[in-house]
Amino acid sequence: LRTARWVMVLVPASLYVFSWLHRVAPAVVATDLMRAFSITAAALGTLAAIYPYVFVAMALVAGSLADTLGPRWTIAGGGATMGLGAVLFGAAPTFEVAFAGRLLVGLGASVMLIAWLSLAAAWFRPDEFATISGWTQTVGNVGALAAAVPLALLVEIAGWRLTFVLIGGATL
Repeated sequence: LRTARWVMVLVPASLYVFSWLHRVAPAVVATDLMRAFSITAAALGTLAAIYPYVFVAMALVAGSLADTLGPRWTIAGGGATMGLGAVLFGAAPTFEVAFAGRLLVGLGASVMLIAWLSLAAAWFRPDEFATISGWTQTVGNVGALAAAVPLALLVEIAGWRLTFVLIGGATL
């Protein structure tokens, strides 16, 4: 049972990696996005900024979702929303659809941390919780690092659209 708790924590950890990857990803594909949608730098900034704007709005709601739905349902719903948003973003025929995809990614990602910590608070002793909460920062940084060279290499190989569809599929 003790080992099962640590294995179970890998699910929100992996989704938290994806949430950080998505946070940084627009910088890697900026030129591709501007070309694909014929947009200006200002429009690109709006596309990238929707993610943190959703986070601000959801900061008021994420804890309530984790409390009412429970952390497992909140994590599952957030992961599904983030995955569907990434697929929509990668397949977007227009800037508006890409914007909707990024909005969904931000919406799904915005609940990950608080739901993960809520889950950890229920399953782990206080001294273990300190370790888990510190571990979240490391896991998030792994996602940010994955959004640098590894993401750029994948985009070079597969193109930005297929890359985001694959990331969305992996998230789902």
